[in-house]
Amino acid sequence: MNELFYKQLREWFFQNLANIITLLGLLGAIWLLVVAINSPEQLWLIVLLAGLVGLSDLVDGIIARRFKIISTFGGALDRLRDKIFVVPTLIIFTWHQAWKITTFPIVTSTLVKALIIMIILIEALLFVAWWVGLFKKISVESNKWGKRKMFCEFLVVAFWLISLTVEKYAQFQVMKFSIYLIIITLVLTNYFAVRSLEGYYQRYENRNLN
Repeated sequence: MNELFYKQLREWFFQNLANIITLLGLLGAIWLLVVAINSPEQLWLIVLLAGLVGLSDLVDGIIARRFKIISTFGGALDRLRDKIFVVPTLIIFTWHQAWKITTFPIVTSTLVKALIIMIILIEALLFVAWWVGLFKKISVESNKWGKRKMFCEFLVVAFWLISLTVEKYAQFQVMKFSIYLIIITLVLTNYFAVRSLEGYYQRYENRNLN
């Protein structure tokens, strides 16, 4: 009886391993937001949690493909974690975190905000498109543009955190240089996001034609 139980438990664990890692990443993303809002001075913890979330995004995909345990539920969890990690984090960095972009020229600070607002709006449309595709039984797999978009979003967060960390702990002002790298990456992110949304729209069109 015990052997059968442990065998079933092991099978369940390996079948859900990718989803478990995604859930841990989701917990890390929510934890990061709570820390960033309530204790923004704890930058080391924010950096640690961001690294763990990024690692979970990498590992869960590898495991799901390696053991062929890709599921719709896992895909939904993955998208939820990514949206909670990226969108609110960008909002916090821009309007709440220690770094004040108002110290930059008005053109620079407002451009950063505009690019981030654009990303948030497109991300909302992409999330809706994903659920519509799910209910209408259209392929909801992330296209190549979506993967590039997510990579750039992670880069933006990484550049931001690295800059904040260097300025706080090394007392070296790097944001005045890295801000332009952040802007370039935000522009690329918006481009990939638009192309990803276009990809979903084409899937709907092809379904209607067929």
